Amino acid sequence: MQRDQRPVVDAVFTEEQSRQILQYGLLFIIVIVAVKLLAAALVGLSVVAIPALIYAYQTVPSNVSFDVKKELKRVLRGVHLPEDHPEKPKTWLEQTVARVQASVATEVATGLGYDLTFINLLGCATLAFVRVPSARVDCYWLGVFGKWQYITTRPIQDKQKAN
Repeated sequence: MQRDQRPVVDAVFTEEQSRQILQYGLLFIIVIVAVKLLAAALVGLSVVAIPALIYAYQTVPSNVSFDVKKELKRVLRGVHLPEDHPEKPKTWLEQTVARVQASVATEVATGLGYDLTFINLLGCATLAFVRVPSARVDCYWLGVFGKWQYITTRPIQDKQKAN
């Protein structure tokens, strides 16, 4: 009985093929390490984020608690401006004048009408959007952790005013 005698061929890679195999191997190891680091970071982040989201969900302020006039007065008298802002009233007289001006402006602006829109953000926060056409401003507040935080005021553009 004769066996099929095949010649043994050594599997030899060229230098270029060896380099490519080494590169793919290193790339595979880098990807595995990056995935493990990302997974560890996400677990660490979730330890903080999940309780914060649960707390935000439980303490989101109700839409009824948002007082448009009170919040507009605060914005118009400059409560949210930084201390070094040139328009922030500093002396007692400036603060008193700012309060009176803000009260009058708010009463006039809200008396002529305003649009109030609430946007629920996954039940964890509420975005309040107030458009005051007579004052030509849009104001934004974020209701989270039991209180309303002022975000920004933007002037109404002419094309938006027509809407």
